Amino acid sequence: MGTKIKRLQELYQVFGANWMWFRVKYWLRIRSGLIRIQVPAYSWKRYSLADCLVEGVPDDSLSYCQWRKENLPPFFFQTAPAYPDDCRFDLAQIEEEARQLLAGKLRFFNHAYHQVGFPPDWLRDPISGLKYANKVHWSQIPDYGTSDIKFVWEASRFSFVYTLVRAYAIHHNEDYAQAFWTSLEDWMDKNPPGFGPNWKDGQEAALRLLAACFGYYAFINADVTTPEQISRFTLFVAAHARRIKQNIDFAISTHSNHTISEGFGLWLAGSLFPEIRESKKYEQIGRAILEQEAQAQFLADGQYRMYSINYQRFAMQLYFLAIQLAEIQNKPFSLDLISSIERAVGFVVAITDPINGKAPQIGSNDGALILSTNQASFEDYRPLIQTGYYLLKKRRYFSSGAWDEDLFWLFGENALHAPGLKALPPLTDTFADGGLYVFENQHSKAFLRCARYLSRPSHADQLHFDLWWHDKNVLIDAGTYLYNGGGIWNNGLAHTEVHNTVTVDRQDQMRQASRITWVGWSQGRLQENFIRDGLRISRFELSAFHMLDDAPIHQRSIVEIPGDRWLILDRLLARKSHHYRLHWLLADCSYRQMEDCSGLQFDCGPHRLQLLCGSSSSQVLFSIVRADPQSTRGWRSQYYGDKEAALSIALESNSENIRFWTYIGQNEDQVSAGGEELIVKFGLQSFKINMHV
Repeated sequence: MGTKIKRLQELYQVFGANWMWFRVKYWLRIRSGLIRIQVPAYSWKRYSLADCLVEGVPDDSLSYCQWRKENLPPFFFQTAPAYPDDCRFDLAQIEEEARQLLAGKLRFFNHAYHQVGFPPDWLRDPISGLKYANKVHWSQIPDYGTSDIKFVWEASRFSFVYTLVRAYAIHHNEDYAQAFWTSLEDWMDKNPPGFGPNWKDGQEAALRLLAACFGYYAFINADVTTPEQISRFTLFVAAHARRIKQNIDFAISTHSNHTISEGFGLWLAGSLFPEIRESKKYEQIGRAILEQEAQAQFLADGQYRMYSINYQRFAMQLYFLAIQLAEIQNKPFSLDLISSIERAVGFVVAITDPINGKAPQIGSNDGALILSTNQASFEDYRPLIQTGYYLLKKRRYFSSGAWDEDLFWLFGENALHAPGLKALPPLTDTFADGGLYVFENQHSKAFLRCARYLSRPSHADQLHFDLWWHDKNVLIDAGTYLYNGGGIWNNGLAHTEVHNTVTVDRQDQMRQASRITWVGWSQGRLQENFIRDGLRISRFELSAFHMLDDAPIHQRSIVEIPGDRWLILDRLLARKSHHYRLHWLLADCSYRQMEDCSGLQFDCGPHRLQLLCGSSSSQVLFSIVRADPQSTRGWRSQYYGDKEAALSIALESNSENIRFWTYIGQNEDQVSAGGEELIVKFGLQSFKINMHV
């Protein structure tokens, strides 16, 4: 009981009285069953078309179909366009993915394929085999049961619809239009409103609504489309808007991507289906949420307030869609909203490798990618940048490539021939508002997380150091893997111990109140940034580990040495003895451990590098672990639900105060530590560095 009270106190300190009171009431609504009355489940037969439409709109299928086509609100396209003859997209690959889909193979989280049938088994988790019931109210389904519910939700996000639309644009093969309507009708038959797992989350409803509308506009004039299907689709939209609206207060309380996505869903339903009753209210509520959250969730430096690079892309794509569709409908959003998104685009440009499009995988990564309308890989951020620049500047940031296809779908064929930038804009390297700092050497680039949290963080990853060498991620973030994988894999890669930082007494930097919520937030700051003896040095300080009676202060300095050499100096100050553990995670590669156990030499493409480390303590334990089957150590996850081996390097010691040093450079470099100094020699150059910087 004491632990629960303390946890409630910590939640109160972090989120405040209003949030706590709302969550208590919401919990009571769930437990008492009141929410089943407030947000009722029902049969599709409960509401007829006439029940959903405003007066003056015909409610028989044939007349409504004709009225709808004559009064179709503008969308990104009014019917499926055809790819231009000179397009450079791999149309054969698009058709192959569509064939795989019709054969029952669905791509999950934009990576691995799973056999789910077609139409998919909407209620079955293909990993565990668990099948959810569709006769219980969504509120009676646990958040974390014996299965990761995201594997059920994935098919019902309808991301496969983008594949069908893209394949249809090649030859207008009616089989793809028929597949859309077949899957939609089957989904409705298997998922009556409010019943089962696929109605549990308003964000899932919003994303499904978006993808379904994409298919609806593409196939509304297809030969196989019937008036009955068009009428039933309106019932589908009305049910989704109703579900989102009835529980929108919960989404707002999260102050997260759920707030944005559900606001977007309401706005979309109201904008595209004005004949639905309460459509004006949906549009007004959705627009107000989108306006407010653009200011609240995107910081002044362009970073996203959830401290996740993948979530930032998620939110930005929703805003790209909203901004463009509002322009098409001559109902533009405010300049303040657009300015927020413009700053967000600038941030993503600064952290993205222009050669391969990859960005550091910092923060939660649940595999979300809203727009599946291009052939770029999941980890490629060039489609996001290309779309953002065209949306805001009517120019392309990159030359032609797979990342152009989003332009075709959102802006039309002319966008593919838009001019490039006359000159690349200057990039900044300091994003203090969101706490991500960028360092550039000759052919390498590094990132450091050091934030003063304004809202809840997703990972306990303060002072994590991410290193890229010749466009290869060398020192890596572990990713996410699973939110509900059981045991150690219940969001197990969110912990401090798997990040490239220092752990104290085997504790996280913050206390984990739930698998996705942290309290007792750690807070970091940039102490100073200076140049000494020709070396740029940045020193950061972290206040963390507040659960300890004697919480050490952690200082980390980044020293940039010419020729892509990096030195990281860690200093921990306390009054009592603690167990300190410095950790580094390397992308899996061939390596050779040093004979004196001070580090390793490893391959990075054609380059041979070394990582050396040491400490001020005379008694240290050095270890290297790869893919430990009993723990989360030595693993990384680039895609949700998929993990792979990595190299985990740890240096551990017990002491009151301690200094660690880590050097990453060329294999031939000579490094020696003595007393308070570290000497680095390579070629004809030599640097003497005081470890107290």
